[in-house]
Amino acid sequence: MKERYPEAFDRIYSKEDWEKATMETRGIELWTNPTEPENKESVVWERMIAAMEGEEDILVQTPYMICSRKMYEDLRSVCEKGARVDIVINAVESGTNPFGCTDYLNQKKKICQTGVHIYEYLGDQAQHTKSLAVGEELSIIGSCNFDMRSVYLNTEMMLAVDCPELNASIREQARPLKEKSRHMSPDGRTEDGQNYEPREQDMAKRAVYALLRIVISPFRHVL
Repeated sequence: MKERYPEAFDRIYSKEDWEKATMETRGIELWTNPTEPENKESVVWERMIAAMEGEEDILVQTPYMICSRKMYEDLRSVCEKGARVDIVINAVESGTNPFGCTDYLNQKKKICQTGVHIYEYLGDQAQHTKSLAVGEELSIIGSCNFDMRSVYLNTEMMLAVDCPELNASIREQARPLKEKSRHMSPDGRTEDGQNYEPREQDMAKRAVYALLRIVISPFRHVL
C-alpha cells in the first residue's frame, strides 16, 4: 500500500485537517434490508418513502428505474402530498444496463403518471450514484437502486445523514448533471437542459432495444 499510495503515508493528519475535510452532522443512521438469501421485506425502500413524505423538494439520483406497481404507488403518494420529486437517471443513449434502459422505454408513461420529474442524463459516461437529498437537511446515500432487485431481493444499505451542508453539496453536484439532461415533466413534455447535447443511437443498438422491449416484459420482476 505504501508503494502504491505513498501520498497516504507521507504525513499524519491532525484534528484540524480532518475538520477541514469533513462535515459536522446531527445524526447518522445505517439502513439495511434483511440479510437472508430469499425475497425480503422492503425495509430500505419503506424508510426512504417515509422520509420523503411531507417534504417539498426531493432530488433522487439512480442509474435506472425498474419499479413494481407498489413502488409506483409510493412515488405517486409522495407527489400527491405536494412534493416536487426530481429523478436523475442515465439516458438510454448512454446507459450501461440494457435491461434498465429497455424497461425505462416500456415504462416511461407509468413513471410520468406518478408525478415525478425525470432528468435523462447524457454525459461522457453513465452515472452510478444512488442518493436522495430530502428537503434541505437529510441525505440518503448508499447502494439501493430504484429497482425491484434492490428493493425486494438484494441486501442493500443506505446511510441516512442529517446534515444541511452535505444535502447542499449533493444538490450542487447534481446541478451540472441536470443541465446535461433532457427533462421530462409529469405531463410528458420534454425540455433540453442548457448543456444537453443530443446523441444518435446506431442502428444495431436500436434494433437490440426493440427486441428486448418485447422479450423482457414477462420477466421484468427479476431484472
